[in-house]
Amino acid sequence: MKNPENFFIFDPPEEQGEAPWGVSAATVSPCSPNLAHYTKWKQQLEEIKRKFYVPAYDFTALEVCFHLGLLPNVADIDELRSRFYYFGGSLRKINVPDVVALDSGKALIRAKVKALPSDEVANLFFAREIKEIDAEEKSAETSSRIWSYHPGSNLRSARAGAASEFVEHLVLQKHYNDLAYAAGLRKATYGTSAASPELEKFCGVALSILGDFETRDLNKDDTTDIKRLSLQIKGPIKHVSEFSHLWKDLKLAKDTVQPCLYTTRNTSEPVVDFVYSADIAFQVTGATDAKHKIAVKPMLKILEATRAVRGEAKFRLYLVVPESVFKVAKAQTFEPPKKREKQTAAEYKKECDAFASAVAEIEKQVEQWVLAIPDKFPKGGITACGAHEEAPSDTSAGSVSQAVK
Repeated sequence: MKNPENFFIFDPPEEQGEAPWGVSAATVSPCSPNLAHYTKWKQQLEEIKRKFYVPAYDFTALEVCFHLGLLPNVADIDELRSRFYYFGGSLRKINVPDVVALDSGKALIRAKVKALPSDEVANLFFAREIKEIDAEEKSAETSSRIWSYHPGSNLRSARAGAASEFVEHLVLQKHYNDLAYAAGLRKATYGTSAASPELEKFCGVALSILGDFETRDLNKDDTTDIKRLSLQIKGPIKHVSEFSHLWKDLKLAKDTVQPCLYTTRNTSEPVVDFVYSADIAFQVTGATDAKHKIAVKPMLKILEATRAVRGEAKFRLYLVVPESVFKVAKAQTFEPPKKREKQTAAEYKKECDAFASAVAEIEKQVEQWVLAIPDKFPKGGITACGAHEEAPSDTSAGSVSQAVK
């Protein structure tokens, strides 16, 4: 244990919660969150100043565990996906033996969300706060029933947030108005063009569960010509590495039989933030004055990738905004080329002409609409198509209902 290239696995019972002092090896504590197990050890680490937090498994990692036989109580991938929705990446919670245990786990999550203090709601939903997560039976402020670490790419932060999408959805339904207000405040902090990460997070979850939205065509001057968009979403948001791998597998909205929203793990994906079908995508924006530009080359790539499925159908890009700015939102313009230092006037003119031609082609194929995310929780609650507290399924049928033709 004096060799810094070695690993020391430390997972003691509660009554033996002190690790050996002066260990040079990298110490790994694979225990479930429970401060009683490692309080004294953690005090030693405060002096070392080198702590790394490993996040819970994502679904890809869980699939590997399943195929390795590490989840014997999970029957198939569909059941794994359902349990991941409820319990996140906790192997122990996912691998319970029967329906009774599953239902008990869900009930305990609901109870913790119900008991969550109002001043912790935004911290949980947006993973704002650095905190130590404690044992499942502890209070809602620290319980690992509803909290999980979200340390970021460097693994150095003890930032804590929702343990699963089920937790996020319960919190959103119970505290919608407060979260909408918090997301709006953070939007103002980030400025008027790109959406803040918190606004994007809030709008994405709202899109996936509310079901019914007001929209209007940004090519029309009449701001009172409002149409309804109903998204028949049957499961949680699916994360993909990048959209370029996704487009070829999508269908038109009217032909989609497994409706869901897709997003990427890349926080700076150009043009779109969420994808529904080969002809419908969403971009969350903080802009109301066309300052959030559309990148021409990425947009052309999307149109080319979806052309075989779309045919003559237009690609509809919804600009997702808070309800408070819905009527003043404007269509996005396009990011023009900038003259480079050694570029000649003739070269720059040629590039500008190509840009104008590309914009004309995009405008032939793309419709820009604006979609309002309600500032207050809908009076009628969540529509039947939008609610999916029960297990998401890849075989459930549905479609998008558009009164926007």
